[in-house]
Amino acid sequence: MFKFNDEVVFFDLETTSADPYTARIVQFSSVCEYDERNFYINPDDVISEGATKVHGISNDDVKDLPNFRHHAQELFTLLDGKYWAGYNNARFDIPILKREFEIAQIKVPKCKGVLDGFRIFCHFYGQPRVKGVRTLMAAHTFYCGYRFNDAHDALADIRATRNVIAVQLERHKLSLNEYIAISQKKDDRIDH
Repeated sequence: MFKFNDEVVFFDLETTSADPYTARIVQFSSVCEYDERNFYINPDDVISEGATKVHGISNDDVKDLPNFRHHAQELFTLLDGKYWAGYNNARFDIPILKREFEIAQIKVPKCKGVLDGFRIFCHFYGQPRVKGVRTLMAAHTFYCGYRFNDAHDALADIRATRNVIAVQLERHKLSLNEYIAISQKKDDRIDH
């Protein structure tokens, strides 16, 4: 399996809603070469009922926790100057994360390049015509051969994403720059 170095940070978010323009972070999880982080965040906003049904995190679960600003410097150090990897991260997680830094009035970390398992999947096997055929669970089953547990928990999702992208890089044999170019295309849609 493909080995990632410490320049690649895989991260996933659970949020207050599915709207990438207004959602706030309620869970942040990351996996790097030798490091995993997972914490829950008070979003300073209301978690929608729909979001709670998906990820199971309620307003009561996070009401007494620190907000994003409390974690911002740690996250800046973790992410600055690294490749950012995830699943559907180019259109969902990354814009939300950047906006959280702006709201907290903290400098936004610089991204060296994006690896997006969803866009790589779509590049090689086509855009989804039906909702659900390019989900993380579908990608993990397709690339890794089995379903993973605890979907929609950010830590479980990002571990699964790392597995998917490792197999994608091994299978499709492109250079890192080619995967980044695929991942940063602007014309793909989100498939939950």
